[in-house]
Amino acid sequence: MLAGGPWVCLASDSSQPGHPEGLYGKRLAYHPVEGVGPCIAAEVVGNRLYAIGQGRLHVLDITAPEQPRLLGTLAGLGTTRQLVVQNQIAYITARQDGLWLVDVSNAAKPMLISHYDTVEMATGIWISGGLAFIATRCYGVEVVDVSDPRRVRHVSTLKTGEAQSCWARDGRLYIGDWAPRKLLVADVSCPRAPVLLAEAPLDGYGDGGCLRGKFCFAATGHNSRAPNKEDGAGRGHGLENEIGTDLRVTELGRLTIPNRGVKQVVAPAPGHFALLHCGGARIDIADVRDPARPRIVFSDAQVGLFYGDQLVDKLFAGRYLVAYWQRSGPAWYDISGAQPLLAGNTPDTTLYSWTDGACAYGDQLLITKRGKYSLLTPNETRSASDLPTYGPSGVRVAGWPRVSDNRLALSQRHMRRVLVFDIGDIAQPRCQREYSLFGHPGACAFWNGRLVIPAGYQGLLLERAEAAQRSAPP
Repeated sequence: MLAGGPWVCLASDSSQPGHPEGLYGKRLAYHPVEGVGPCIAAEVVGNRLYAIGQGRLHVLDITAPEQPRLLGTLAGLGTTRQLVVQNQIAYITARQDGLWLVDVSNAAKPMLISHYDTVEMATGIWISGGLAFIATRCYGVEVVDVSDPRRVRHVSTLKTGEAQSCWARDGRLYIGDWAPRKLLVADVSCPRAPVLLAEAPLDGYGDGGCLRGKFCFAATGHNSRAPNKEDGAGRGHGLENEIGTDLRVTELGRLTIPNRGVKQVVAPAPGHFALLHCGGARIDIADVRDPARPRIVFSDAQVGLFYGDQLVDKLFAGRYLVAYWQRSGPAWYDISGAQPLLAGNTPDTTLYSWTDGACAYGDQLLITKRGKYSLLTPNETRSASDLPTYGPSGVRVAGWPRVSDNRLALSQRHMRRVLVFDIGDIAQPRCQREYSLFGHPGACAFWNGRLVIPAGYQGLLLERAEAAQRSAPP
């Protein structure tokens, strides 16, 4: 979306610069935004898009994402590289030009707060708890105190090979070490004395990354590690690592799906097969019994898309995986034979809806549809319209469901709210509470009986213990 000058390229024009479509798939069309030139990094917070490039910070309104509108620009920031926006402050690294802190509370007029001269070329940046972790290439990671944005102070330095990017969680800092081609893990619980704990070789150059659960996903750049540069050119790829409690980093295996990215995945116990959604109207089933050699063994395409968390994390009757299709409803995939297959969909006289969903309820599948919920036995072949439906009087039951004990949580993403019901008596549910949000919630979870809501831009919300206790049956 953000492009300009010589870098604007249209997918329909093969003469323009870009990747070979035969190898990587069709190019996306790039559309210039008036007043914005080439950009190297961007971040979205709420309905604001922040982008940097050629020494400038641009602030755009993306309330209408297809029509971004430039609100303000600040120039003079040097060789801009990466940015993080937090609490109305943009933290911008600029290689030899160090770290810039910019007040973006007035989108029309971003104002420079301060500048910090880093120990070396500032590339990566991560903000956590009043500290900035700055990847400074050959000088490693510099830790600075940004609790007072007008008076940034040096705290410590962690020496590495060539720190390109960094990201942190729970007192651990993860570092993409570029030239040494490694992922590093450091203990930064004491910021004044950071300590390296572990490392893992990468099949490519250490670049950016992120954390999901116990896994770290590390980008390895455009080139793969190979005996010579020609063999590795253009063969870079992502890497999945497991981080165990002993802090050893070990690669388990890799499953590459050409020209597609994994959007959702579940691997219900006993974990022999994983159900994946890779975008569009297609799901795949992977055999992961040998973690070192996962492989796709089945694919299915149906009418409609997956909107939200529509893969069910349970193996029903010891044999069925379930995906909830936007239009054709629950699909039952039988993995008990030599080859997985589609056993069928639970039919209905009307189409299903993207606002509804499915989840496990004991050994049954709970689905929401037409303002009520129903329970399906494994591989249910009766029409959903012929099944008993339940719901409290005067309350429309809709959304992505999740159940724990006798509590049913419905995430109504389009309505920006979550409804919680007591379903101790499945035929007579009782509405317990309603959470109105300013973020758009995804499917909820439960932790120690307490509701956990992924609330989009509002963050991750955890129900207060006393609220959960009041909701519990006597």
